[in-house]
Amino acid sequence: MFRVSKLRDKTFEFVNEAQETIYKVILVLLTVTALLWISVFLYASFYYSYIPPVSHTRPIYLQFSRSCERSSRTMCNFPSANVTLTRREQFLMVGQPYKILVELEMPESSANQNLGMFMVCAVLQTKDGGQVEESCRSTMLQYKSTLLHMISTVLLYPFLFSGSYEEKQLLAVELFTGFQEDTKNPVTDAFIELQSYDIEVYKASLKIHAHFTGLR
Repeated sequence: MFRVSKLRDKTFEFVNEAQETIYKVILVLLTVTALLWISVFLYASFYYSYIPPVSHTRPIYLQFSRSCERSSRTMCNFPSANVTLTRREQFLMVGQPYKILVELEMPESSANQNLGMFMVCAVLQTKDGGQVEESCRSTMLQYKSTLLHMISTVLLYPFLFSGSYEEKQLLAVELFTGFQEDTKNPVTDAFIELQSYDIEVYKASLKIHAHFTGLR
């Protein structure tokens, strides 16, 4: 009887110690999980509060006029567009360098191949229409010889016929490098102009990339 009682006491003692150990492990796991979630929350709050978005993209809807007497030209004026970056008072983060470029998706048509070099211009503006900065850069389609064009057309004919591939090029024209926002004249709009009367464009977009330096 004494042995049974002693064995029962040891069993209870072992069970209590095991329960206490399990409780400690659960407490440690809950503490670590809570600290991890708090760290993630604090990091996310800091990141979205102080780190600007990496990039912004705005579509460019080009407009031009055909109502003129110059029949030899496709357009009467250079295609241009006013791009609204934001409807708020400020769009970019002060002190952060940005790279601003225009992307043009252009068909490899004979008209575009005959353009040669043309200018892409942008004017950054404030909300009241004031000019902040202006830049123009030249660009052109990548040259392809007649032989190369014929070979690529023959090889890619099935894809061209099905519409899964198009004869086009994507031009990325960097207009501003290291642009920084001015607190007195924040940029809210941009005026884009393609200085060519015969240019043909599928799609155009304005892209702004934050240029981070140092540790992140």
